[in-house]
Amino acid sequence: MKTFKFSFLFLLSSICIAQNYLYPIQDSTQKYGFIDKMGRQLIAPTYDYAYLFKEGMARIRMDEKYGFVNHTGKIIIEAKYEKVYDFSEGLAAVKQEGQWKYIDKKGEEKLSVEALSAYSFSDGLARLKKADKHYVFIDKTGKEIFETKGVNVYGFFEGLAKFERNKEWGYMDKTGNEIIPTKFMRASNFKEGLAPAKDYSTGKWGYINTKGVYVIEPTYDFAVPFSEGLALVQKGPKKTAKYGYVNAKGTQVIGMNYDRAFSFKDGMASIGTADAGKTKFGYINKSGAVVIAREFQNASDFHHGIAKVQTGRFKASKFGYINTKGEFIWPKESKTN
Repeated sequence: MKTFKFSFLFLLSSICIAQNYLYPIQDSTQKYGFIDKMGRQLIAPTYDYAYLFKEGMARIRMDEKYGFVNHTGKIIIEAKYEKVYDFSEGLAAVKQEGQWKYIDKKGEEKLSVEALSAYSFSDGLARLKKADKHYVFIDKTGKEIFETKGVNVYGFFEGLAKFERNKEWGYMDKTGNEIIPTKFMRASNFKEGLAPAKDYSTGKWGYINTKGVYVIEPTYDFAVPFSEGLALVQKGPKKTAKYGYVNAKGTQVIGMNYDRAFSFKDGMASIGTADAGKTKFGYINKSGAVVIAREFQNASDFHHGIAKVQTGRFKASKFGYINTKGEFIWPKESKTN
């Protein structure tokens, strides 16, 4: 019964977030506001800059200071910080007068930390940079969990954090123990049980499991973490590269057909192909079928069914938002060119 209740509340929360999700827009005065997924302006353009919502809050900038608004446009946290990160796991890292802190969604200070930089919580831990190659990880009570020196270490994903020592990469667990030794040329974060890692012997990227064993052989010139069951991979040098997608078994499910490509979000991926030296972007589904024609100069990820796109180039460029049918929801009169 408790499991059912939790699942129901989680589903209800997810639905509410999707319904209340807003998107930043910029008007002719260069000020930012927000629209909903129907294209209706809900928050008038009054901010110097505005970011996407995360966990029901959006960063805004006013007079070179940062704060947060909720989905009604109410400034919940005053724009008084010189640096802020998005909310993650209920807390946001903020910097005020040189002091790093963690605040909750009411703006109340929960932790004050001594660090050169403080980063977002991930997997229950936050990373603090004390000095060059000197990091401390804390929990939400501010308790120091472990400390590292002599390595560059990053945030935790699925219980493991990548780290670099003397240009070699490995992974450590949430106690600071090195679980996967430094045997890779480069490494990325674990997602969906696998992580991209660059092999020394071949100079190519493949995918490793949590034991550090390649389960997808290193044959790619670049590889991106998995998203929604598929991973973006690259073959060839960057200037002439082709991109496609593989599944967790390493099967090439979408061929190396694209000159530019991005990871899947909301069941679709932005892809681009060159035409007379100009790359035009559209969207494909997980079968590789084009679902929104390649007619944009740029096309961002979908977020709750809406994506930001660019039409035109240079001074003629315009930005807008489309739905999953490729229809502009804002501005309503936008046309591709």
